[in-house]
Amino acid sequence: MSRSFETLSRIIETLADESVSKVVVVHHNGDPDAVGSALALQAVFQNIRIAAPLGVSVPARNLLKAVSGEVLERPRYEDFDQVVIVDTSNRVQLGDEMERIKEPIIIDHHAYHEPWPDALFLYVDPNKASCCELVLEIVENAIEERLTDFDFTAGTDIDRLETVGLSLVTGIWTDTAGFRHANPGTFDSVARLLTATGISIADILTILEQEPEFHDGRREANLKAAQRMEWTEIGDLVVATSHVSAYEASAARALTLIGADVAFCVSDTKDEIRASARARKKAVDDHGVRLGHVMNRVGKRLGFMGGGHDGAAGMNLPKKDAQKKGITVPGIEETLKALLEGLREEIGG
Repeated sequence: MSRSFETLSRIIETLADESVSKVVVVHHNGDPDAVGSALALQAVFQNIRIAAPLGVSVPARNLLKAVSGEVLERPRYEDFDQVVIVDTSNRVQLGDEMERIKEPIIIDHHAYHEPWPDALFLYVDPNKASCCELVLEIVENAIEERLTDFDFTAGTDIDRLETVGLSLVTGIWTDTAGFRHANPGTFDSVARLLTATGISIADILTILEQEPEFHDGRREANLKAAQRMEWTEIGDLVVATSHVSAYEASAARALTLIGADVAFCVSDTKDEIRASARARKKAVDDHGVRLGHVMNRVGKRLGFMGGGHDGAAGMNLPKKDAQKKGITVPGIEETLKALLEGLREEIGG
């Protein structure tokens, strides 16, 4: 944990300084936890832009649409006084972007957070189930210190209030898989947000389910993953592997629902190769499965950007980036084989 009151105060002072231009950067294929964290910071503090140079996920796009949020796809970091990076456990998750970023402020909650030698400030707490919970802590302290004109009261601009509520609760909901991986502190944070902003869980589900045309694609991916599935035993764990053309995260989750303790699913498109992993809670608690660690380690070996949480993680390798770096893009079978070996190393199976 890299978290202290002094660090928190310094970060808030920087965020609250209207003379300092800031850009909040999210990791590759930014999820609602990353994008929600960025949107909330932008709503509470002045002179902030959001950058997603390596894209955002479909649920994050839904969130951006719901609050009329915008992101920079090709940020010029030299145009900003301060870069803030949220929900990003290692430099690999930002690819070549890190070569252009100097002395960032880091706000993160991953258990496998790696050192950032040139970070200006580190605010990291792996006890938080989501980065949005850390951002809520920042917001509440800024209000208490009167370093923002935002407040959780009826006098606050309703659009800003709604943006903060929707962004943070959506991020928490998705990063805890609908509270499956929540802890008592998570529920306390959500209760405060629902009470203070007036939003409801139904509002969050509306955002996440607002594009029903994606459901058929996910259903097809889930069925194909099951049809193509192979499984093996590593120790006492049943581990499933499969491949699809899209929605690999949904497919991996589906494989755990039909019986796998751990599931790896890979997709290979013309632009990139992606892998997602999911594990049942029992595999994490009783067998020491740490998928974020597995994805990070295997990703480094193969050239991917990888990371995540104990029960849910992913990695991807854009083919253009691989070509620039002279990396040979692994095939589906090679990737799955490496992931199985990585899991064996992790649990000693």
